[in-house]
Amino acid sequence: MAFVFAYSKGVSQDPKKNDLAQLTVGKEQAGRRLDSAVSALSPDAGLRGRKRLWEQYDVLVDGTPKPKGYRVRAGETIALRPKKDAESTGQRSFATPQIRILNQNNEYAALDKPAGLPTQSLAGRPGPSVEVFLNSSEPQAVLLNRLDTPTSGIVLAAMTSQAEKGYHELQEQGRVRKVYVTLVRGRMEASLTLDRSIDMAKRATVRVLDTMASPLRHTRAEPLAYIAPWRATLVRAEILRGARHQIRAHLAHAGFPILGDERYGQDEKGAYLYLHHMQLVMPGFSALSLPLWPLPKT
Repeated sequence: MAFVFAYSKGVSQDPKKNDLAQLTVGKEQAGRRLDSAVSALSPDAGLRGRKRLWEQYDVLVDGTPKPKGYRVRAGETIALRPKKDAESTGQRSFATPQIRILNQNNEYAALDKPAGLPTQSLAGRPGPSVEVFLNSSEPQAVLLNRLDTPTSGIVLAAMTSQAEKGYHELQEQGRVRKVYVTLVRGRMEASLTLDRSIDMAKRATVRVLDTMASPLRHTRAEPLAYIAPWRATLVRAEILRGARHQIRAHLAHAGFPILGDERYGQDEKGAYLYLHHMQLVMPGFSALSLPLWPLPKT
């Protein structure tokens, strides 16, 4: 499946009369599924017709392709770009790499994201992602967690809006366990509970503060083995409700930067990041993924 970002040349709500038909989501539409909110762009299409829009158009939210089940927010711009027009621009098409499904039931699907593949499509940067794969295979599904592009492992999706709501409720209760495995620099001798708050405001690189975080935001790190040739420790890290870069920032702040982390460590740009989301456990659903890492350079 290919998605191409393009700028609007018109504002008519008839997709046939514009290069890019668009509308802005109002407060009254906030929270609706995208395949419902998009009805204002094609009011006469009916339910089946709106669902077929994804076959004929790239459906963009703020310039980024989104699946039918995406929940819109006030102020976002929904746009329809005819696929034939996108193809005629000569811009590159992208195939999404095959992504392994680790576990799936009627409510959730656990996907195995390889390192280097974005979780979500980026505005203005068309290309493969977990989101593109999910949209092509389960268009009603919604991503529930996001991994940094260099991080590998489990990405969870909800198959229904009720499952999405249930997941967030379980997270608030601390009943979703996420276990990562990582290689850190140095020798970690004992288990650590990393409990400092993280400042994410307007930062590409987050900052660890001196204040105590909620227990749901702690990182629990357990050393599994010291690997002398690499001068590194294999570590199991568990979180409940993760903040952006939480494990990476917490471990670096504790003096154990992750091997290959150019942002929080001292590795060169483009180094392989040894961080993998290995296990997810919650009531009624679980998934396991073992890392496939290249050998570190000695």
